[in-house]
Amino acid sequence: MRTKNPSSALKRQYATTILPSLYNGINLEANYFRPGQELSAMGLVRFSVDSEKPRYGVLDEGTVLDVSQSDICDDTHILDRIESVISIASTEPDEFDAYNSESVRFHQPVEPSKILRLEGCYEHDLTDQGFDRFVETDGLNENEWPGAFAAPPTTIVPPDSDLELPQFAEQIRPGLEVGFVIGTDAKYLNPGDAMDAVSGILAVATLTVFDDLPGLFGYKSFDSALPVARQVVPRGEVPVEDLSLSLSVNGEELDRQSTASWRFEPGEFVASMANGISLRPGDVILTGNPMRVDRTLADGDRLSVSIDGVGTRTSKVVRESTDVGIRI
Repeated sequence: MRTKNPSSALKRQYATTILPSLYNGINLEANYFRPGQELSAMGLVRFSVDSEKPRYGVLDEGTVLDVSQSDICDDTHILDRIESVISIASTEPDEFDAYNSESVRFHQPVEPSKILRLEGCYEHDLTDQGFDRFVETDGLNENEWPGAFAAPPTTIVPPDSDLELPQFAEQIRPGLEVGFVIGTDAKYLNPGDAMDAVSGILAVATLTVFDDLPGLFGYKSFDSALPVARQVVPRGEVPVEDLSLSLSVNGEELDRQSTASWRFEPGEFVASMANGISLRPGDVILTGNPMRVDRTLADGDRLSVSIDGVGTRTSKVVRESTDVGIRI
């Protein structure tokens, strides 16, 4: 459990109570506040200074603590020790070099070997129409288990990058999913203890194409389909089964949902994947998109997604400019 010093408590009160009253009635384009909105817990990040190699740090509000030189923070096992790393950083902050978060570049917090995406995970997936071709075309709303497919790591958009809309589609809608970050090698898990393999929680925005395509795979597995938040927070620090998710475009909230409407237990999500696929540290399991947004994104929009206590991601939306035929 994090110990808050007086300055942190005052900053949190300012951000959750005073700022909302100051900005009440003002339509901010992004990063706006609401009374009672929770700031994210301390989380694990990957960052770089100038052109240096990315390294691990702990993000505490506006400060990044460089934990990369600590013995407990070696790259091989750090994802299985997120809670311990953050505990050390919170109790002994003077032992680490500190950087202002505005002076560093944030990279994707994990580098998964695979991203496993689940569909039909929420109760309203059983009844809603027109929001998810995977659910409706494959009849997942009639199954007693979630559907699943794998997405390539190239779908991830790092936190400090713009969100590029692909050239091949015009109708692209945003969503938001809770990501489970795997901390250890795992396979053949029981639902009752499968969450032991999950070390952290990650907020992941999602893009879905609603143009007519020749196959389902292209709707959600293109480059830039998964913009991720800056940090991974320890699984034990947040109420996984009662997380509030919100999505806004240009400062207007379009939907708010909760994991309380999951159809399955969290351990069932993980066990269903581990029964046939070996899970590796850094792999991400996405637990379905509950958001019901019928707005198409356009060049110049600002997309903001947030999971209370986990993280926020705000992105400038731009149209992909790569010409057909150019080799990257």
